[in-house]
Amino acid sequence: MGYKIGVDFGTTNSTVSFVNSSNVLEAFRYPGPEGYEYIPSCVAYENNGAIHIGRAALDIAADPEVIFCNNLKMILPLSDQDRLEYEWTKTKSPESVITDYFRNILILDDEDASSFKSQKGEIDGIVLSVPHVWAKAIDHSGRSRLQDTIVDNLKLPLIQLISEPVAAAAYYAYKLQQEHSKSFRGNLLVCDMGGGTFDITLCRVTSGNVEELYNDGNGKTALGKAGVFFDRKLILEKIKEIQENDSKFYEAYNRLQDFKINQHVNITKSIITAIEDPDQRNKPILKLGAIRFDFQDINTAFEEVEAGVNEVLQRFKSSIDEKGYAVDAIFFVGGFAQFYLVREVIKKFWDIGQNDPRFIEKVNREIARYAIAYGAALVANDVISVEERYEHTVGIEGFRLEKKKERKVYEQVRELVPIIRGGRKLSEYEKIHFAANPIKVYDEKPEVHIYVDKESKGKPVVRKLPETIGISLPNVDMPGNQWKVGMRINKSKIAYLVFKDLQGETVEYELGDILRQTFSGLEILGEEKP
Repeated sequence: MGYKIGVDFGTTNSTVSFVNSSNVLEAFRYPGPEGYEYIPSCVAYENNGAIHIGRAALDIAADPEVIFCNNLKMILPLSDQDRLEYEWTKTKSPESVITDYFRNILILDDEDASSFKSQKGEIDGIVLSVPHVWAKAIDHSGRSRLQDTIVDNLKLPLIQLISEPVAAAAYYAYKLQQEHSKSFRGNLLVCDMGGGTFDITLCRVTSGNVEELYNDGNGKTALGKAGVFFDRKLILEKIKEIQENDSKFYEAYNRLQDFKINQHVNITKSIITAIEDPDQRNKPILKLGAIRFDFQDINTAFEEVEAGVNEVLQRFKSSIDEKGYAVDAIFFVGGFAQFYLVREVIKKFWDIGQNDPRFIEKVNREIARYAIAYGAALVANDVISVEERYEHTVGIEGFRLEKKKERKVYEQVRELVPIIRGGRKLSEYEKIHFAANPIKVYDEKPEVHIYVDKESKGKPVVRKLPETIGISLPNVDMPGNQWKVGMRINKSKIAYLVFKDLQGETVEYELGDILRQTFSGLEILGEEKP
């Protein structure tokens, strides 16, 4: 019997978790038992065909003869044209690099392999986390492309793609109950800031169950103003001779990551000292060889991140206040959310003082690092159940014949038929939901129009599905035949269009990347302006 694993696929680092033989959650180490639990999300290719993963890739990133690929997750959803802004995409696709990354970490099975399969055993199921903001836009292709990479390229048994903050909330509830003897019931606010995105999600937590209530965030496709943005700005503002993405930049970036991880406690103490005593603000806090970064350097690099965080928080609070949701507890997850300045901005916004019962410092400090990966593993092993929501209303456009009395003729009247109603739980649409009335079809390959009401705001947009989807209906020539048209959404929030005729024959078409192609440009971040 194999393992059901959880994977936190991060912009900067990734973590693989599983339940070991003692029934305890554990983080997988790569490469080998003495390896790292935080695996840098990057790949390096040598001219001789050698592939290096994680820290081994970072070690040779500055070599001009090497193709160094990073920011994999955030480049994946981009169009072919937008991908070209990143030099390595001119020779490698994000799909192929992500395939190589996970093949080496999870399933490579030769004599030199250090994969999960070679160290632990077969993988029977995988729950993989993604930024929640990926699901905010109907035209976002990240989920469908990642699903195709995991299922089609790697042949891995994907259980679902799960929202990062929802996975973290699952682990928070579990950890309090298991190790702190505190049963949490209420609304948990998960603040997730990693390398590329800032997600903020309110979840209702009850015994063994997590239900998403509301979400907002930044970093839908390209990098948001989060950890990678901060690190880049810090380096480029201080070291003027370095150009972004050249070999010296990668060398400095790699050393900065190591310093931040190894000196996290000292960095935090130094920042607090500088805030409390202005005379200490010229002293170095971060170091890159002979280069020193003082409080002013750090604060300047953080200004745009702070502004972005406050923008999201303001927008989020207005929405939950309108819905009448309270915040009972706050939890920080993601690598950059452990940075002192990030935490203080969020705590200040929510007016969290010392000993505030909404924020348990000890719990946050102990479990934040692995919360997403461990939560994903709990869901994979059915220890915690989660319930996410689908925000958009989706349906088809058809027509009906309407008799005009004054002319005694029939006219075609266009009609929007909703099938997926936004704001409802995903579980309601795991099975196919059919429109109430059947349709007649006069062509084996009909022209199909679907409509999307983004975030169910009452502003539907109709588009014709491209011919590339390949819709072909059975039994069109059968007299009197009719079709039910329906849709379903899988646990990874990917929609499918379904046709079923009177004979019971069913055909199904994935709408994942098709929605991006067809409805590109519908994304509106924040409130719509009059």
